[in-house]
Amino acid sequence: MMLALTLGAWLLVLAPPDSGPVVKETKIAEWKDPDWSATTGFLVSPDGTRVAYAKCSNKKCRIVIAGREAKEDKVHGAVTLMNAKWSLDSKRLAYRLVSKKGERIVVDNVPGPEFESVDLNEARFSPESSRFAYIGTTADKPRIVVDGKETPTIGEPDTPIFSPDGKKMAYVTRVDSKYAVVADGVQQRPYSFVTGLSFGADGRLAYSARDWEEWTIVVDGQELARFPKRTDSSGSEAWPTPVFGKVGKHLAWVAPEGEKPLVVVDGKPGKAYDGLGAGPVLSPTDGHAAYVAMDAGKTFVVNGIEEGPPCDEARDLVFSQDGKRFGYFARRGETWSVIIDGVEEAVKGYPIRLLFGPEGHTLLLVRVGDVEVFLDGKSQGIYTRAGTAAFSPDGKHWALATGSGAVVLDGKEKLGYKEIICETEDMPGCVFFDGPVLRYTAHKEDNSVVMAEWPL
Repeated sequence: MMLALTLGAWLLVLAPPDSGPVVKETKIAEWKDPDWSATTGFLVSPDGTRVAYAKCSNKKCRIVIAGREAKEDKVHGAVTLMNAKWSLDSKRLAYRLVSKKGERIVVDNVPGPEFESVDLNEARFSPESSRFAYIGTTADKPRIVVDGKETPTIGEPDTPIFSPDGKKMAYVTRVDSKYAVVADGVQQRPYSFVTGLSFGADGRLAYSARDWEEWTIVVDGQELARFPKRTDSSGSEAWPTPVFGKVGKHLAWVAPEGEKPLVVVDGKPGKAYDGLGAGPVLSPTDGHAAYVAMDAGKTFVVNGIEEGPPCDEARDLVFSQDGKRFGYFARRGETWSVIIDGVEEAVKGYPIRLLFGPEGHTLLLVRVGDVEVFLDGKSQGIYTRAGTAAFSPDGKHWALATGSGAVVLDGKEKLGYKEIICETEDMPGCVFFDGPVLRYTAHKEDNSVVMAEWPL
């Protein structure tokens, strides 16, 4: 009860009849400053159910979290929510606290050790949200902080990464003018350069490393492949970054075959081409690769072993979550097309996003001055600066938010907001389906900030 009194009672507002659909709005704050500053920014959680913001005066701040499990924390020092981080489960928040003595990162209202500076931009929670790591620097010496405690550090480290289950940790560090990977506290072999460090869904750790004129693919400390460096179609040096599939043990990278590059998936080389573009992207089911290839003066998309029709440009390759569907955008001359499951359809304008939803539905956004939206190939209308969109979990509903402060649900438009507050680093978005409602956070013309629930 005291918490509710501190935060203020939530005000339920029904939209008037002449403003479109009936939407329940819960007022959570006042926001008069149009600038995204240290004290007026709002940070929406990845699932859209919580919003964090800071109130500061006389060098004292309050961090307010509204929505589910609302709370308020008092801290001493200046607070910034720029680059602040929500955990992926939307239950934990990390932000930077600045005082005359130095800087700290606060997680779960517990300040970490003090440094001259802390790097919140590259800081990260583990995928399952239980752990948090960042770099703090004093006297030009970077140190790693994990779960609020400074840990033994080798060399000059980058921010660590975690395995999907949070049990393993690794980072790249500079030691004696070379670079090495440190995995669970153990330093691996140093190289001239290291890039592409990542964990797979199965917990394997992979990266690519260069020694002089050779590149090496390293997995769990073992060198799987070694080959000479090469340049891409633009003449720049091509880095053979390893790519894990979202599930299973699938792993791909690009390697040369003589003067030509090819894609290797699970150790099996594919066909060599004159050049490679975007990709590889791995299917979420069997792990086969899709990528852009150039050969004999033609550009096309390769999906597994199938080569698509030639085009001048191809981009935004995407699989559906179940791996059954595949699509991308292709350009010939001035005309763009969307190609889905091998079927091509020209579009009037510039395609900006393709979403696959459950039950096989598709949502396509095409810029034609404003943005035209297509559901399963049928136009749903044109909306001003539409950008982010989403399907409901059952695939029966779709929604989007516009840059002009409108929300659209199944073609019905809710107007009258200054802007829809959105965009988190971990899960960009403005609109969220949550059970029987569409949820979003908006800034209104009367300077109030509301969390809105639009019944499905």
